Amino acid sequence: DFKELGLLQNVNKGDVVAQLIEPIQGEDGRRIDGSPIEFGKPPKEVKIKFLTGVAISNEGKTLTATVDGRVRINHQNQVSVENVYTVLGDVGPETGNIDFVGCVAISGSVGSGFIVKSAETVLIRGHVEGAVIDAAKGITVHGGIAGAGKATLKTPADIRCRYAQDATLIAGGSILVKESLLRVNASAGKMIDVQNGGVVGGRISAAVIRAKSFGSESDTRTVIDMGIAIRSKMKCYALEGQFIQKRLELLKARESLKPLLDKHNARKILSDEEKADLDRLEDEVETLELVILKLTSEVTGVMANSDTQTLAQLQVAGKVYPGVVLSTVHMEKVVREEKIGLKVFAVEGKLTSGDAKPPEAAE
Repeated sequence: DFKELGLLQNVNKGDVVAQLIEPIQGEDGRRIDGSPIEFGKPPKEVKIKFLTGVAISNEGKTLTATVDGRVRINHQNQVSVENVYTVLGDVGPETGNIDFVGCVAISGSVGSGFIVKSAETVLIRGHVEGAVIDAAKGITVHGGIAGAGKATLKTPADIRCRYAQDATLIAGGSILVKESLLRVNASAGKMIDVQNGGVVGGRISAAVIRAKSFGSESDTRTVIDMGIAIRSKMKCYALEGQFIQKRLELLKARESLKPLLDKHNARKILSDEEKADLDRLEDEVETLELVILKLTSEVTGVMANSDTQTLAQLQVAGKVYPGVVLSTVHMEKVVREEKIGLKVFAVEGKLTSGDAKPPEAAE
C-alpha cells in the first residue's frame, strides 16, 4: 500500500522516548606483534538534551513524553515531543496517509484518495479533493472542498470551510460555510450556517439551518431534513450503506440464478454441479431478501422512535426555489413555487411556519 508509508510514529503521554546508556570504560589492547596499546582518554560524560513535551527522570537517564505527539530531534540533538504535526505542502504520494494523536496542520491541499486522521484538530490551508478527513476536535478548511463524490469529512465537533461540493460532511457540532453547498450530504448536531451563499442539491440536516437561498432556478432537488436527531440520522446512514451492499449482492445472486432456473423450468437436465449451484443460489437469494427486509424494518423503527424527533428551525434570507423538499419524521413538503424569506419549524415531527420561534428551539 503506497499510501501507508509509515513516516509518522506516534507516542502517548507517559511513553519512554529516550534513555541514556552509560559509557563503558575501555581496556588496554595489544598489537599483532604483541606490543601493548594503552587505552586513551576516558569516555566523556554525556547528558540528555531536551526541550518541550518531555520530562526527565531516573537521575537524568530517561525522557518520558508529557503529551501525545511525535518525537523530534533537532540539529543540536535536543529531544522534544510535539503535539502538532505540520505538513509543508500537499498531502499526497510523498506524505502518504496521516494518522496522528495530536493536531495536524497542512499548508497545502489534501489529494484525492488520501486519509488524514487526528485525535485533535485538522487545519488545511488549501483545498480538499476526494479525501477522507477525520478529526476528534474539529476540521477547518481555508479553501474549498471539491469532493468529486468521494470526499468525507467527519468530526464530533465543528467543520468550517469556504465552500463544499460533491462531498459528505458529518459534524456533531456545527457546519459553518462561507459561500455555498453544492450537491452535498451534510448532517450537524447543532447548526448548518451558509453565510454568504446558498444550498443547491444534496441533503442537509441540523437543528438550525440558515442560508441565503435553497435550490436553484432549474428546480434542483434539494432535501432539507428537519427535526431528526443526528444519532438517529447516523444510524440510518449506516443501515442505508448495509442495504445498498446487500441489494447489490441480491441482484448479483439473482443474475446467476436466472439461467439455472430457466433451464430447470424448461425441464432440461441439470448436471450435479448445476443442481448444487441452484440450491445454493436459491438459499442465498432467500437469505438476502430477509436481510433487506430486516434492514428496512430497522430504519422504520429508528425513525419511529420518539428520541428521533427534535426541535429544529430553517431560516432563509433569500429565495427558496421549486424542487426543494422539506422533510421531517412524519411529513414531507415539496416547494411548488418560489418563496422569499421562509422560516419553518419542526415540532413533534411536523412542519410549521411562522415568525415566532419556540423557546425550546433557541440557539
